[in-house]
Amino acid sequence: MNWEIIKQEASKMLSEYIQVCTINPPGDEVKGCNWLASIAENENLDYSLMLTDDKRANFITQINKDLQKKSKIILLNHIDVVPASSEEWKDDPFSGVIRDGYVCGRGALDMKGMAIIELMTLILLKRNNYKKNNVIFLATADEESGSKQGVNFLLKNHKEVLDADLVINEGGIGTFNAFNKQENIFNIGISEKSPLWLKIIINAESGHGSKQNFQSSTYKLILTLQKIIESNHSLQLSKEVEQYYRYLHQAGMIDVNIDNTFLNDIRNKDKFANSILTNTIAITRIDAGYKNNVVPSTASASLDIRLVPGYSASQFISDLQLIINDPTVVIKTIFHSSTKTSSINNKYYEAINQSIKKIVPNAIVVPYVTSGFTDSRIFREMNIPAYGFIPILVTKQDLLGIHGIDEKISIDNLLLGIKILYEFLTNID
Repeated sequence: MNWEIIKQEASKMLSEYIQVCTINPPGDEVKGCNWLASIAENENLDYSLMLTDDKRANFITQINKDLQKKSKIILLNHIDVVPASSEEWKDDPFSGVIRDGYVCGRGALDMKGMAIIELMTLILLKRNNYKKNNVIFLATADEESGSKQGVNFLLKNHKEVLDADLVINEGGIGTFNAFNKQENIFNIGISEKSPLWLKIIINAESGHGSKQNFQSSTYKLILTLQKIIESNHSLQLSKEVEQYYRYLHQAGMIDVNIDNTFLNDIRNKDKFANSILTNTIAITRIDAGYKNNVVPSTASASLDIRLVPGYSASQFISDLQLIINDPTVVIKTIFHSSTKTSSINNKYYEAINQSIKKIVPNAIVVPYVTSGFTDSRIFREMNIPAYGFIPILVTKQDLLGIHGIDEKISIDNLLLGIKILYEFLTNID
């Protein structure tokens, strides 16, 4: 294969895909589906759209649908992206500009870049008359807002689409020099923290702004949030995270014993380490009032809580009630989801490991826990192994672009991802 031509083809596709604005909210993923459909038609791939309404849709195309007794492998990705403010970016976040060897724009890493890696790999398999397994490209809606219009919609209305032997998705990525040893580490997501979105609601008497009131909803909300901020979130070492650090230690990335002293020390030094070693709380929204001289009767705050694998949501809420210590404070659950863990003791994980090391011989492969949540959780609950496997190598600086500013992916990484994923799919039995 002419990899240089493939690299240019993939980078052009990603540039175009980024230009299809699918910000969620509102989503409007049908535009992304229509663009994907145009690519499928050019490659003579059958496809279908599964609409939830006239603007929200999911997309599927596949090869070898009628193969008997073969593995069914889903290459999963999501169409929607988070918002981006053009004033903060060097370039229009939806320009898809290609500059200095990078494709730039919202979704380059999360997750339109991976979508193009998966789609280009599927196209290459078809062009090369691949007949080993049924490989499915599934692009879903609404992942950035909980997947109600996406995988959850499919689970309820098109469950047969989700039936698979294996799912490859986001939730794990390769990093370069993360430990300052010039190392290439591929983090394979086997589990993830569970999202628990809560709303704190305070009701009290309203009144005139000229009258100082230390029992107002706004005042009590501030005190409540202060208690939450000052609460001590202790070390919560799940077996999955312990395994992750053990693999890093065996690979020579960590030079000291993995004990509580090390874990507590790294929590204080590294935001990512802290995020997987304890339950975390982020205050993401505060709402109160409608006029400067009116004390509102209701004030509320939204909390984005991520629980380590295996931690009970009900237990966390009970702990939070003890911290707040005020029976008048209402705690409302907005969203919660949990996940199982995918095993590393099967042919699929081993094939991932081997395919990476064939393309990147000095690579280190480690089982990893994702601090965010992905659609993989739905498949894991169905006892389908799902791995976070974005087969590229990025720096810590690159990762700041995910949900951040000036998101980008290198053209070389697009090609690397295609090579590794193609190697994996052509060698898995």
